[in-house]
Amino acid sequence: MRCSEFFRVIVLLFVSQVSSGQTLDKTFALFTKFYSLHDSTQIEDIGNRILFFDSLDLYREITEQMIGRSLEFAGHYKAASYHYKEAILGDNSTAAIEGLARCQLATQNYYDCLKTLEKLESPTGNLFFLTASAYYGLGRMDTCEILFGKLVKNLSAVDSVALHKLLKTAAKNEKLNPIIARNLSIILPGLGQLYAGDIKNGINSMALNAFLIWGFIHTWQTYSFIDSYISVFPWFQRYYIGSAIHARDIAEKKKARKKEKYFDEIVKVIAF
Repeated sequence: MRCSEFFRVIVLLFVSQVSSGQTLDKTFALFTKFYSLHDSTQIEDIGNRILFFDSLDLYREITEQMIGRSLEFAGHYKAASYHYKEAILGDNSTAAIEGLARCQLATQNYYDCLKTLEKLESPTGNLFFLTASAYYGLGRMDTCEILFGKLVKNLSAVDSVALHKLLKTAAKNEKLNPIIARNLSIILPGLGQLYAGDIKNGINSMALNAFLIWGFIHTWQTYSFIDSYISVFPWFQRYYIGSAIHARDIAEKKKARKKEKYFDEIVKVIAF
């Protein structure tokens, strides 16, 4: 048994002695009270106590779900995913599957999200929305449009056109490739920034690197290659490499920002 596990057992045994008069039912009642108050720290501590002593699994599945929901609410998606998975092991609860799928979407594990949702044969409502959202995250806009269309069959003609345009624009945004941006700036510093639509930084990078190249040549001709290499080349190397990395980062952030923006607009159109 690992040290951390041994320590956990000792603590739980100690707690059980302190509250020896407290039955499992009373502990669960206290657990639900803290759950209603959204006290995630107390929920996790008391919930783990219930899981440890609930040898008959009377409250295991619901406790795992409630701990997962509390952790999800607090933004601890990985920890919440663990408890949702434990709940699903006992029974393919729709609530647990939905919670796990939400956490996987939040952590951008889109393929895992789809695998989780496959546990239900015909998802509807929120689960259907999560499926469509996972495909959106993967950039599968055609599939996403079909799924959203099935989800909201009563969309007006105006909203249907708006949804189609948004998904078409989102599909164009998916074509923005951070690796291409980086490679373009390796070929010509600043070109990757221009590709990503950042004109200001693109021009600045081109101008700065051009000036450093001129400085390198000028120092070489005026003094010597060694002087030029020692005094100017390190600066050129720094800004040349920095330009490529910066171009990639700009493309990644712009793509993610617009992807989130378009998704928010899509949700407004299909609000149900």
